[in-house]
Amino acid sequence: MQRKKLTSLPNSSAAAPTQLDPSKVSATWWLNVVLLLIALLPPLVLLPSEIDKQWLVGGRMRAFNFYDMVLIAPFWMFAMLKMHLLNVGIPGRSTVVSTICACLSVVFFYGHAMHVTGDSINSYMTEVHPEYRQRVPDDLYELIYLLDEDLSHLLLFIALFTLYGIWTFESNVQIQKDGSFWTGPWPSRIAGFVHGFSCTFASYETGHPWLGVYSILWNLFNWWRKSLKTKKTRNYVMVSFVLPYCFMLGTGLVLYFVLMGGNLQPSEIGGVFGVMKRARETLGIAHYFSDTVF
Repeated sequence: MQRKKLTSLPNSSAAAPTQLDPSKVSATWWLNVVLLLIALLPPLVLLPSEIDKQWLVGGRMRAFNFYDMVLIAPFWMFAMLKMHLLNVGIPGRSTVVSTICACLSVVFFYGHAMHVTGDSINSYMTEVHPEYRQRVPDDLYELIYLLDEDLSHLLLFIALFTLYGIWTFESNVQIQKDGSFWTGPWPSRIAGFVHGFSCTFASYETGHPWLGVYSILWNLFNWWRKSLKTKKTRNYVMVSFVLPYCFMLGTGLVLYFVLMGGNLQPSEIGGVFGVMKRARETLGIAHYFSDTVF
């Protein structure tokens, strides 16, 4: 009696393409988009208003401060809420961590509001009408400066940089392999490079460059903690953002110090465009550019 040769059935799971979870794809898309907006929107909105420091809205407030108040502040409200929901606001996550992040977000907005108010007064008095500075007592100006440059910046950036580290460790949002640019690694990488560059200027503008160093060390520490928990940290969107961010911020802090010759605040030398001019002079290539080139 002949035995029939058995043939194995095709493996349907291997033949069929992997089905991606739509909710995970959506989370990755949103996190990539929000990170790109955080990196690109504030500079694109605020830098043009720095070209002319005499540009006033309503005859009283500098355009820079006006846009910071009516455009950037609402954007940060949206971005903070979305980052919180995507990274730590998922049901089942630690309520302690979620509460800490919520409190840090409040501190961030408290510092931002203080900065917009203080800088509106300070810049109007020292940049729009420099003659007003002579009429203000020194102790009053020191109070304005404290609120504008010191306290507001410390609250704002310590809260923001601390949140980046917590989100890096806690986030479970991963890069998707569906062939889409918006759910792949590049949006978060681009955002990291651009934001690290921007935070270089922000760290020196605060007058406390150590804030940038703190951000690098804190974020790398949380990346290391995450690497102890999972081997494939490169698959996480926040890690894909944080590593280029730390690299660019660290490189920028060193280059800025060398090219500017010290811990100068960008506003003291004409803002971003003044920094670019000083850098060309330090490199000895200023003669290749006309005075109208940034």
